[in-house]
Amino acid sequence: SWLGLLKHLHQMHLTGSAVDENMDWAHIHTPRSVCNSITLRGTRVGEAVDLLSGRYSNTATDSESVKFPGFVNPDCYAKWDSRRAGLDLLQVRYEEKADGVLGGYEKTASLLSNSENVVASLSKVCSKAQDMFHARAYIHQYEKYGVEKDDFKDSFVKIEQTIHDYNSI
Repeated sequence: SWLGLLKHLHQMHLTGSAVDENMDWAHIHTPRSVCNSITLRGTRVGEAVDLLSGRYSNTATDSESVKFPGFVNPDCYAKWDSRRAGLDLLQVRYEEKADGVLGGYEKTASLLSNSENVVASLSKVCSKAQDMFHARAYIHQYEKYGVEKDDFKDSFVKIEQTIHDYNSI
């Protein structure tokens, strides 16, 4: 169901997992995002769009409207108002398909999130690169093509600033 897919996608976002096999349930937090983009393809895709907008009503079970606040919760977004920068907090793209869309699946959903989830990976890569730089690993090969030590230092400053910016979302 679309509800199941969207809940699973939201859980992946909360655990910072890029694929569903690696979800670390011990590490759940609400990552702050600048904005999110969801792409939906499949049959009855309007149900998913309605779920994301809060308009979905499950008439098959006579229950109240299903609430799916996952990607529309203001706590999930930057403290500063992204809309002032001309950004939509949540963009939803969708395509109705009557037959299987991807690998024979009836429904697919993907999320592209500009969120603080990237901080851990960026920090790890930056730390490793700095260790290699200080050990002078491969520096001679870069210097052969005109990349100087100051270029590395400037890049490290930019990456550290990016990490700082994501931490302040």
